[in-house]
Amino acid sequence: MSDTDMESLLERGYALEEQERYDEALAVYEQALAQDPRHAEAWYLKGEALFSLERYGEALPAFERSLELDANESDSWIGKGNTLTALDRRTEAVEAYDHAITLDPTQAVAWLLKGAALYDLGQTTPALQSYERAVSLDPTEPEAWAGKGDALADLERSEEAIVAFERALDLDPTNTEVWISRGDALADLDDPLAALESYERALSFEPDNADAHSGRGDALASMERYEEALSAYDRAIHEEAENPRAWAGRAATLTSMERFGDSLAAFDKAISFDEQNPLLWLFRANTLSLMNRAEDALTAYDKAISLDPSFAWAWQGKAHSLRSLGRTAEADAAQRKADQFEPPED
Repeated sequence: MSDTDMESLLERGYALEEQERYDEALAVYEQALAQDPRHAEAWYLKGEALFSLERYGEALPAFERSLELDANESDSWIGKGNTLTALDRRTEAVEAYDHAITLDPTQAVAWLLKGAALYDLGQTTPALQSYERAVSLDPTEPEAWAGKGDALADLERSEEAIVAFERALDLDPTNTEVWISRGDALADLDDPLAALESYERALSFEPDNADAHSGRGDALASMERYEEALSAYDRAIHEEAENPRAWAGRAATLTSMERFGDSLAAFDKAISFDEQNPLLWLFRANTLSLMNRAEDALTAYDKAISLDPSFAWAWQGKAHSLRSLGRTAEADAAQRKADQFEPPED
């Protein structure tokens, strides 16, 4: 097959991909590879088609074969990284994105994707650095600004996060998730009214978004508009029955309303969907403490501590429960732990 014929065939496959006719595109790429099994671009395009079909286990060897034939193609490294991300192999994905960056350090998308993988790995500061590099290379990419905002929010730099989210929204005003993230950052700055407006803006674009309804509930609860908050949480649960944020918010609101039995049932629901969250165990323990069930509260505080041994509020609650049970020496030891992890303010 001549180079011209191969180019024409690959262009036909790419045109089919543009129309989202991925199965047909894949057949074209396989036809091309039957003619020339060492054509690196055809292997890359086959990998892209398989990725679009969510056949990740097959896409990965296609990208790897492309790279065996031409290791200097940054798009193939990005394709491999995306596939590894889809396979939940993010550490390897970061390595693939780094190869792409080495080949072309000015490729903003590689920095963006590396940032997303690092963020998912919990490596927030390196993720922020990657997002910042991405926005410096392409200030018009809303996902890079949104990712930067998420990382800043996780680092408790909420004011800077809001600036990043607003830049993302300038570029993509209908992005529901960014409106929610902006609301969360405003809530962290104790501005529930502005947060409420942000969640409601999200709902204007996606009325059935459970997280937006949950955020709306959180904002209403913080303004002591408890009945409205419960309605918001109920709507979130209607949209997504296993949403832990909605159940946790509903439980905390019921505690504020002194409806402790209903609150415990809601916390149990939240925990059933997010068992490893120490904050949920803390709130459940606090509710039990308010019910004067010190022994049960102590068990819940211990669970929170087992999940996060440096959780000062859990140690503080444990100290309170121990003291109410007359176990003074143990209470003093727990209080020392609380002070160690969260030194008292002067």
